[in-house]
Amino acid sequence: MTPKRSLLIIFACILLLCGCGGDDVVYSEFHDLPSDGWRRMTVLSFDPCPFDSATDIGSHEIEIILRHNDAIPYDSLWVAVEETSFGTTIHRDTIPVALSNAEGEWLGRGTHGVYEVSKSLRTYKRLPSGYEITLGHAMKQERIPGIINVGIRMKRFNNHENR
Repeated sequence: MTPKRSLLIIFACILLLCGCGGDDVVYSEFHDLPSDGWRRMTVLSFDPCPFDSATDIGSHEIEIILRHNDAIPYDSLWVAVEETSFGTTIHRDTIPVALSNAEGEWLGRGTHGVYEVSKSLRTYKRLPSGYEITLGHAMKQERIPGIINVGIRMKRFNNHENR
């Protein structure tokens, strides 16, 4: 077995073990990006309502997840977010996602040069019907190198919890 393949297997096992936490994840989807970077015109769409959110008990927290490597030249990335319900915009924003601290150390979890950072987007007591979300980068540069994939994760928690 080659060293590269061994590292890949170890990384996959670590991600699998890290994913076995107590969070009640009801939706998680990622879009892989080309190796030459995330282009400005590439808008990523997510439809996190495969379950019946009207009968799903509890609130839902939505997070943006970025996975990157050392090739990214920024300490934060601005992400354009649009949330829609049946094609009608219900919220639009541009938010910063911090990638490193003031000393230049990468934030988030990571191993073997791949780092994962998350940014809480919002919490819904009940998701709007027909809810969809799109993400795009809002940086001046046309292409952002070093972003491996982008996703969203939705976690459910009971209304009596303090969040």
